[in-house]
Amino acid sequence: MVYSVKVWNCDNAQLRGLTGKKQPQLDCLSHPELYVSLVKLLTNKIVLVSLFKKVFMMLQNRLTNHSSYLLILLLFLSQIQRSLSDRFTVIATKTPISATIGSDVTLSFHLSPEINAENMEIGISRSPSTEFAFLYRRGQEVTGSQIKGYKGRTKLVTEHLKMGEISLLIRDVGPFDNGIYYCFVQSDNYYNENSLELILTMLGTGPVIRITDKDKGITAVCESNGWYPKPTVLWKDSLGKPLDNSNESSTEDESRLLSVYSLINVNPNNPTFCNFRSVLLNIQNQPGIRISDTLYNRVDRCFTSLIFISAVLLSFTLPIMYGLYKVRTLKAKLKETDEELYLIKKNLAASKANILLDPETAHHKFLVSKENKHAQCTYSQTMTKKPASTKRFEKNLFILSNETFGKGSLCYLDFKVNNPLCGIGICRNSIQRNTRINIQENKSICIVHISQVENFDFLVSEKESGQLRIYLNYDSQTITVVHVSKMESVSKSFEHGHEEVFFLFEIQENEVTLL
Repeated sequence: MVYSVKVWNCDNAQLRGLTGKKQPQLDCLSHPELYVSLVKLLTNKIVLVSLFKKVFMMLQNRLTNHSSYLLILLLFLSQIQRSLSDRFTVIATKTPISATIGSDVTLSFHLSPEINAENMEIGISRSPSTEFAFLYRRGQEVTGSQIKGYKGRTKLVTEHLKMGEISLLIRDVGPFDNGIYYCFVQSDNYYNENSLELILTMLGTGPVIRITDKDKGITAVCESNGWYPKPTVLWKDSLGKPLDNSNESSTEDESRLLSVYSLINVNPNNPTFCNFRSVLLNIQNQPGIRISDTLYNRVDRCFTSLIFISAVLLSFTLPIMYGLYKVRTLKAKLKETDEELYLIKKNLAASKANILLDPETAHHKFLVSKENKHAQCTYSQTMTKKPASTKRFEKNLFILSNETFGKGSLCYLDFKVNNPLCGIGICRNSIQRNTRINIQENKSICIVHISQVENFDFLVSEKESGQLRIYLNYDSQTITVVHVSKMESVSKSFEHGHEEVFFLFEIQENEVTLL
């Protein structure tokens, strides 16, 4: 005979009826000692061995059929294994977490053992309450019960949930976010929680001391702004001995940052120091003052004389220093002008390079005319892929000239662009063409970028797009791009490494034509 056992909810574990065929039931009400054993077995797993022994003896007295006894025993073991596998512990990855105000902070917890938390309910709150800094349920963020101050500033890193990692990012933290955070995780059959502490700090501005003259004597006011939490203020004399006759006050701004003021009566000729210390950061700021014998002579006469002499000297030296600066600037400009004139003279002797575009080097998005003098970049999906070639650039939108230039080469090339979004330059013969080329780091290539926006080498507006010219001086290792109508130019240096070089065009959503 096969029995079924019906058990109701007990603590956080749910036990469902273990049923077989339609047979008489072993009801818990008629066998209360069996029900008590089951409850203890599922709520206190530390005494599993003794409970099993007890259940075994009860079942042995009540059941004579060995097969029925084994079946129920196996069902017990299966239910216990399932209950144990559902258990987990929430652990704070790091606590306390220290951060400065205004930064982004990640609160990290993880489950032990490592189990998938994607379908669990996860809540992070500031106190054991129903209001949450963040709530995650059934794969979605729940914002209805979220604390107003956290809306729009929190993000759960869902990619880590599969590994049992719970990481909540809080952006732009402030004093409001300082304190304890509780993380609870709820599965279908189990619940656990833990907490961590977030400690926020902010170092204030450098202390400023102001002197006030009152009937009772001279008072020094030491002030510093932007602290969190409130720092300790300590006045000391020249021997480092604390002065305890100070008065302190503080105010809080809209961001809950503190401005701290401390007042003290100072004695003549006794240097006094004001010390602001952050307890959490263990950092201090300490300016000092000294007051002379009388209020009238509170500033030392030698010091006053020194200031006067310094002012006189500065009145003479500043014009001289400014004149020297202007002379240096003028010399630098003259040197640049001489270098430009030298290049211009050299370029006047250059000959025109009668070359064509090499279609075998063109990127597969380029359309090259039959005369090999015109190239256009297109993103059409109907283009037929060009045959593979070791000469072709696979990753960069480049095309080369059909000839190279070496030692003694001094030539120029005229070309035209339909809009200013391209690059013109040279590259070595040995450059790798089947991988992406980093123009800034690769010494085998040198390009002058032309555009109608700033932060490019050569600025040309769309209306001014027209004839351009590039000069190549192989021996001096320079290229110069000239706007023919505006007579403006830009030059760049390159390293040929004793290799022959090609003219190179970088074309982006425009057209280039050789003239």
